[in-house]
Amino acid sequence: MSHVSAPTEKHRRLDVLRGVWRTEITMLDASGRPGETSIATDTYRWMEGGFFLLHEVDALMGDDHVVALEIIRAVPAGPGYLTNSFDNSGTATDYAAELDDRTWTMVSRSDRFAGTFSPDHRVLTGHWERLEDGAWIPWMNVTLVRTGDA
Repeated sequence: MSHVSAPTEKHRRLDVLRGVWRTEITMLDASGRPGETSIATDTYRWMEGGFFLLHEVDALMGDDHVVALEIIRAVPAGPGYLTNSFDNSGTATDYAAELDDRTWTMVSRSDRFAGTFSPDHRVLTGHWERLEDGAWIPWMNVTLVRTGDA
């Protein structure tokens, strides 16, 4: 078990995600053509102590109400972050993630995300892909707009 005595600069960089976001989700078919659009609320807040960023998702996607909790943590010895996501359908997914001033990327064994922040960091526009039969195919486009603090 690793222990860090105080949050580091790497932890503080995650603060760019902190807040309440209104998220527009556009599902894509396998060729990338847009389909159904839905709205979600994404809330990122620090767990007491400032070491773990908690990400809560509340989305209505078609007839499905999707609720998820993701825990984001800095990798002490590496350049990036690890995330663990759990949803109300019983799915648990682990991601390796990286963050720089303008981009947030995450990849798991089954899906991946690449997003870009606006210059003022109030909008995050991204694209999800999923792995199907050994090939990455379009899954959804998302636009998150920060609407408040958390």
